[in-house]
Amino acid sequence: MRYAFVAIALYAATAHAEPRKRVATRERAAASVEKPLVFIPFDAPKLPSMTLAAGTVQVQTTLEMADQTSLAPDISIGMSDELTLSFITSSSALSGFRGSAGSGICISDGCDRRLVDGGVEALFSMHRGQLPTAFDVGVLASSLGPQHTDLKLGIKTKLVGRHAYLVASPNLWLALDDRHEDQLMVPIGAWLKLGNALAVGVGSGVKGQLAHLEKTWAVPAGGSIQVSPLKTLQLGASLVFGKALAGDAVMDAGFHAYAIQVWTTISSQ
Repeated sequence: MRYAFVAIALYAATAHAEPRKRVATRERAAASVEKPLVFIPFDAPKLPSMTLAAGTVQVQTTLEMADQTSLAPDISIGMSDELTLSFITSSSALSGFRGSAGSGICISDGCDRRLVDGGVEALFSMHRGQLPTAFDVGVLASSLGPQHTDLKLGIKTKLVGRHAYLVASPNLWLALDDRHEDQLMVPIGAWLKLGNALAVGVGSGVKGQLAHLEKTWAVPAGGSIQVSPLKTLQLGASLVFGKALAGDAVMDAGFHAYAIQVWTTISSQ
């Protein structure tokens, strides 16, 4: 009889506690459902572009060596993701070719002018991704022939691959004075990535006076190497023959005339 009483008491206690347990479980489940969902913002990686990212400052300084030696700084600022403004003095920034020397600030003997070339240009991004493209417009003061000024119009584009890329920057120099003729520049380069920090490239193209291109054309040829010890630092060097092949009106064509360039590129990010 005593055991029967104990069993009845345990059953009553269990039956009384079970509803409370179920209520507590439902309350916890409701609380978990009622918690607000938190979304963590995700910034998608930016696609390759010919322009600098907003706020980026990039300084490239080139030592150009041939008959004359010069030091040519180029300073570029990312005004926005779509617009880059630059002050340029190097021959590679002015024309796209590395086959000449003496642009920028002449530091060798026999210079007619210490400050030889310079200009301002703007890059407007037109397309991002595997084929980034930008429109290029600028005003240049150049010593190509007599000292003169030009309006520069062109595009810069790059075909991006996994281990290699092609670059091209065709541009026109439209004369703003009567001391020279309009010029056509079509530089083309191919680069091969050898790991994350090393790349080698070859460059060529065509250039000449637009109105007499059949007689004044010239084809440069050369090679370059660039190392990137840091994400924000590149070191490069090139050997380019500026007039490896040329038309009848071009003097001193061939492989005897060449230019050596050595450069550093430093970016803020």
